[in-house]
Amino acid sequence: MHLERLEQFLSVVDAGTVTEAARRVHLTQPALSRNLKLLEEELGASLFERRGRRLELTAAGRALVPGARALLERSRALEREMHEVAERRYFDLRLGTVDSVATYLSPQVTARLRAAWPELRIKFHTGRTAELMTRLERRELDLAIVAWKGTPPGERVTRAGPYLRRYRGRADR
Repeated sequence: MHLERLEQFLSVVDAGTVTEAARRVHLTQPALSRNLKLLEEELGASLFERRGRRLELTAAGRALVPGARALLERSRALEREMHEVAERRYFDLRLGTVDSVATYLSPQVTARLRAAWPELRIKFHTGRTAELMTRLERRELDLAIVAWKGTPPGERVTRAGPYLRRYRGRADR
């Protein structure tokens, strides 16, 4: 279904005549009539009944109006969102962490990040260290907080602090 045809359909609904709607959407009357006919064929339903020079909506036409308006508004909203992304008004941070960090440290870190940058979008990924390092190398993550004994491989590695592991359980296991 073409969004332009839905816009033209709504223009006819709002204008009341094909001639006035064609003027508003900068098309000839025959071109607009043809597009309405194509829309009716796509939907498999007649949208208008002809009453002289005026058109009246059929039941299918009345049912289409609110959905078409909502769809076109969502389309415009999506376009605005994409312009914001293109202009870098907000960023996405793809953050990978091991489970223990995700559970205990992430809430504190994300609260500070959101306070500083309210429009920041954070996408969390949890996994084992080796998997997170691989995803970081493939550039599927922007940042990974991992636990590693010694120095992990990679050029962009910075030690953030000690990672203290604790074991809780029976002493013989």
